[in-house]
Amino acid sequence: LLTQKPIKEKPIPSVVYALPPVASVGLRSEEAPTGSIISTTPYSLLGRAQIENTTEGWVRIIRNDNRLMGFHGFGEHVDDMLPFMQLAIQEQWPIDRLVDHIAPHPSYGEIMRLALEQSLKS
Repeated sequence: LLTQKPIKEKPIPSVVYALPPVASVGLRSEEAPTGSIISTTPYSLLGRAQIENTTEGWVRIIRNDNRLMGFHGFGEHVDDMLPFMQLAIQEQWPIDRLVDHIAPHPSYGEIMRLALEQSLKS
């Protein structure tokens, strides 16, 4: 047992299955280290949300330097975004690389890239 690698703490996602769902993984705004950037992106920017009249909602990115620290939001299919964001937080993938992901258009998943891009501009 002494030769085992230490257990890596993993951020645990949580979801409230409401209409629309509420989802969260990683640090909350009040837990963010001093100097962190917190940005919020509205669902109204999504073409699919406009088509389906589901523009109520937003996602919030919490980052420190080039590292994703938290992802939170409410809106259609926001719970489906948690596995990607959880892994990005856990593996400490740099945000400037995360914005390279491609989501189908139009889709709700596009908000992840929009939010990450907005975070880098903040």
